[in-house]
Amino acid sequence: MKSILQLVTVLSVAALLASCGGSSDGDPRGSVVITPQPQPEPDPPQQDGLAGTALKGLISGGAVTVTDGDGNDVAISEGGVTAADGSYDITLAEDVSLDTITLPVVVHISGGNGATSICDIDNEGTDDDCLTNDGVTYVAYGQPFELPADFSMEAVLASLPEDSEGASTTFTANITPATHLQAALARKAVGDGASLTVDAVQNAEELVLGLIASVTGVDMTDVDLATIPVEDVS
Repeated sequence: MKSILQLVTVLSVAALLASCGGSSDGDPRGSVVITPQPQPEPDPPQQDGLAGTALKGLISGGAVTVTDGDGNDVAISEGGVTAADGSYDITLAEDVSLDTITLPVVVHISGGNGATSICDIDNEGTDDDCLTNDGVTYVAYGQPFELPADFSMEAVLASLPEDSEGASTTFTANITPATHLQAALARKAVGDGASLTVDAVQNAEELVLGLIASVTGVDMTDVDLATIPVEDVS
């Protein structure tokens, strides 16, 4: 009985091979070829970044740069120019990690190269409200004009969000006269030529938020100055 079962098994296997086109003599006709499936492209590395609005009147075409607490440039892979509505979006370089940037961080916008703004100064009784880039011509309140090359405004941040492994992290840094005042107070606190400190930046932020609260009556507790939504007051 065993030999009959063995024979049946052998015949069954032979019939299966024949149906697949295979044979025991090495004939390749009808052989099954397995084609490897294409592998999906790996996802690009997630890069951190920052975004915000630069406003003293809408600032369009302004160059935005980032430096760390030691005054070193933080590398940027793309972005860094404000759009027509004053907004900007920056992607940091692939090798930059938020966890390794020395605090505090300074986000700086400069004029020149055709950057424009809307005049936000209203000197009553005159149209000579904002000096343009030529150093001679003025424009009236609410009118667009080209910013002088030496125009500069800053936002300073005492902390950054934690870097997320495998995911991009974007933080907000609006650049406004209020943040610029904060930066100026922090620089005055540390002294000329000295590096900014986290404590100086935090203390300056408390002073500016206190000033805003006293003028507007709005409670500014637990508010980050650089994340306050801004509007074009001009």
